[in-house]
Amino acid sequence: MKVLGIETTSKICSVAVLEDGNLAGEYILNIKGKHSEKLFSGLNKILMDLKINIKDLEGISVSTGPGSFTGIRVGISAVRALAQALEIPVVGVSSLDVLAFSTFPCDFIVCPIIDALRGEVYTALYRTKIEEKIADYKLIKIEDLLRDLDKFSRLHQEKILFVGDGVTLHWKIIEKVLGKRAVVASFRNLFPSASNAAWLGKEELQKGKGEKYSKILPLYIRRPTAELGLKK
Repeated sequence: MKVLGIETTSKICSVAVLEDGNLAGEYILNIKGKHSEKLFSGLNKILMDLKINIKDLEGISVSTGPGSFTGIRVGISAVRALAQALEIPVVGVSSLDVLAFSTFPCDFIVCPIIDALRGEVYTALYRTKIEEKIADYKLIKIEDLLRDLDKFSRLHQEKILFVGDGVTLHWKIIEKVLGKRAVVASFRNLFPSASNAAWLGKEELQKGKGEKYSKILPLYIRRPTAELGLKK
């Protein structure tokens, strides 16, 4: 089964192709330009290099957020158009799940943190070794999150592995509160990737549980600032 993975929720845009459960190729584009331009450029190039006809794709897995509102919209719009034209199923996966399960299998509690501006982060908690999410998605002040994590790690005597773009932004306060109980992920885990999005979605696609293109919705967690302004 050929599965296309798409990730546009962060400043890095990536596309990947899985073929029969193996990673055939991935393009990661951390260059200036609009995500819409980078996405289709990367898609055309990877299909050309892999000598895969776009009509041979059998499913798409896309990160639905949280993250950049613009990036999320670009990715979902592109996937809807592709899936409709190709008449193939789609699976939407959270960028927090994508970040967390890039660490599989990990002995620590995994805490992805995505910068949400204004001192807030999008987050959740996972035990990736047993493939379980133990705290649901939320938007929270970094200070409040660390207070909760401090209590949690002391109670369970466990270290916490931080992944996501919020790590470098908030590392000083993370280290101050948690000390050696905090572990920072490698650079490759600071941004969600299309290959991991594809891995998360492929099982659902293989089981025939993919959705129609129109069913894939963004996971914002918070309304865009423009919408908030209109309601004041």
